[in-house]
Amino acid sequence: MEVANVQIVEMDAKLSSFLFDALNFHKWKILFTIILFSVAGVVYSLSLPNVYKSTALMAPSESEGSGGVAGMLGSLSGVASLAGVNLPGGEEEPFHVEERLKSRDFIIPFIDRHDLKGMLFSSQKWERDTNKIVFDSSIYNAATGQWTREVKPGRSIVPSGEEAYKKFRDFYSVTYDRKRNIFKISFEFISPSVSQDVLNDLIMEFNLFSKEKKLAQINKNIAFVQAQIDKAEYVELKQVLYSVLEEQLKSLMMTQSKDDYTLSLIQAPFYPEEKSSPSRAFICILFFILGGLLSYSYALIMTYRKSQI
Repeated sequence: MEVANVQIVEMDAKLSSFLFDALNFHKWKILFTIILFSVAGVVYSLSLPNVYKSTALMAPSESEGSGGVAGMLGSLSGVASLAGVNLPGGEEEPFHVEERLKSRDFIIPFIDRHDLKGMLFSSQKWERDTNKIVFDSSIYNAATGQWTREVKPGRSIVPSGEEAYKKFRDFYSVTYDRKRNIFKISFEFISPSVSQDVLNDLIMEFNLFSKEKKLAQINKNIAFVQAQIDKAEYVELKQVLYSVLEEQLKSLMMTQSKDDYTLSLIQAPFYPEEKSSPSRAFICILFFILGGLLSYSYALIMTYRKSQI
């Protein structure tokens, strides 16, 4: 037992001596590398533009609910199904809304309507004094609207809808808090005014997008029910269908009258005065640590090789 303890002590002493020798013999190389990486970290962090995040808090808008149209349709669904009428359900689930907020069907047309591709792909910096964005002319000529970027063979010089969607998602985020029943929607960009404006437009147009889809579905339901009324032979069935038609018309009227159809504002998008990123201090510390780890690892390897000779 004592022999084993002595061996352990000797091994610890050799290891400590090895680690100290590696540090002592290569201390100037380690110091130089740490300084080099630290300077590189400072230069790199200063080269990154400030990014500003605008955020909005939204709540699902109140709909007809179970006590209104949805309740009426639920009570009629069993009878109406006898005529082959499939009635719509009640409120849309929040996670469906979340996915539609992120969907290509909504985002890609939004990018095209507001001509955001040039801004997404070639924005270089934001000039605070003039509140203007400077574009990278090697990618996009903002004055002429011409694309100048280099692309691989077979790809279009103008970014596709899928490319633009992926780029947009780098700046755009949507999260849903199930406990509080709140959506948090954010857009971050090198310009605080662009962050706020894009988010304002996006929220407004999403409600319109959802509203139009709902109106199209209701009009389709109305046309279908009217066709079933014309074909129905029994008075009782016709009464059921007329009730369904009446509720669909009420739903149509209520949907048309609501501006915040899907989401209502709790906190409107704000103008971000402070940057959200980058964290330059963190980047500098990271480069400092990386320089120390790499240089000391090199010292350990060289000291080990020397000891084997």
